[in-house]
Amino acid sequence: PGGSGGGAGGSGGGAGGGGGQKPIDRCAAPMLDASLKAYSPAAGNRYARLTLTNISGHACKLFGFPGIGLANPQNPTIPASTRRGGTPRPFVVYPGGHAYTMLHWGVTPGMGEPDNGPCEPTPTALHVTPPDERSWTRASWTFGPVCLHGVFDVQPLSPNIPQPQ
Repeated sequence: PGGSGGGAGGSGGGAGGGGGQKPIDRCAAPMLDASLKAYSPAAGNRYARLTLTNISGHACKLFGFPGIGLANPQNPTIPASTRRGGTPRPFVVYPGGHAYTMLHWGVTPGMGEPDNGPCEPTPTALHVTPPDERSWTRASWTFGPVCLHGVFDVQPLSPNIPQPQ
């Protein structure tokens, strides 16, 4: 599930351990498996829940926003960027536990994108970089091109299952 490459996710700081216990490390990409679940589309808009599952045998912490990248066999790096919304809060992901965020993107061509055919290259993979990390984990992408030059609206990672807004 892990890989290398793709930008860094972002956070708002760190979360510490205490009470003389060993501090809990940040969740690194090799500790996480990524998956996507589509939500009902709206006119020109698409939504998917990104789930990160802790596949390691150790608890880890997350705090912030994931980095997002797109790829396909012909294009190892398809342009993608994020617009962040919401306030991140630190939390622990125990072995087998989950972290979630909602992804929102457009499917209507924007300025400078072709009106005929795909607005952007069609990805087959989503690369997810955990906050404050540089390596990524991969999820299969089956949702077609991401218009508006690959821009995603993304919320902070959370232990709670998000709903489209």
